[in-house]
Amino acid sequence: MCFYTAYAYCYHGQTLLASDKCGEAIRSLQEAEKLYAKAEALCREYGETKGPGPTVKPSGHLFFRKLGSLVKNTLEKCQRENGFM
Repeated sequence: MCFYTAYAYCYHGQTLLASDKCGEAIRSLQEAEKLYAKAEALCREYGETKGPGPTVKPSGHLFFRKLGSLVKNTLEKCQRENGFM
């Protein structure tokens, strides 16, 4: 849930950035960053459990790793553009 909610906040932030609402976009992306960090922690915890956890590494999948860089890069872009205004 944390992962998909982070994705939603990230894409909402990108939409707000396209609408020149940098302040709102930054807030949305900060929330995405928090949720992504929580999802990473949950993935690590899941990987340490007994059973199928050690063989399944959700945090190692491309779609998971891609979100982290997407959130970070978009947030940095928002902060730069907000600084220009």
